[in-house]
Amino acid sequence: MKTYKIRCSALPSAFVCPPSVMPAEVQIDPVSPAADQGSAAHEVMKQIVDEDARSIDGIELAEIARRWGADAEELKIQAFVGLKVWQQLRDYLPGGQAEVELSQSFDLGDDVTLELTGQLDVVALMRLA
Repeated sequence: MKTYKIRCSALPSAFVCPPSVMPAEVQIDPVSPAADQGSAAHEVMKQIVDEDARSIDGIELAEIARRWGADAEELKIQAFVGLKVWQQLRDYLPGGQAEVELSQSFDLGDDVTLELTGQLDVVALMRLA
């Protein structure tokens, strides 16, 4: 059985250029300082959302920055901006959860499976009145 794994964030490229999502012969290391900074910021935002934080007090920014090799001062700025955004969105996303992993497999026939994976920054169930 052949399984193709595609991140949902790659779907726009897949529609424009299908070969762009095929496994490459030469793998490029996606690690970079900017990616590490972003990963650290996502970890902070997960804590802000999951704890419905009102401040960044209690978030171990220096430890998170160290773990990711990120710039601690930049992470502090990102945390303040993220907190401000969450304060504006929290009422629209009751019970919000952050960094939620999703995966769905599709049997395409002829022993071919497509597995779509992704991660939602924030998700919440909204009830309409």
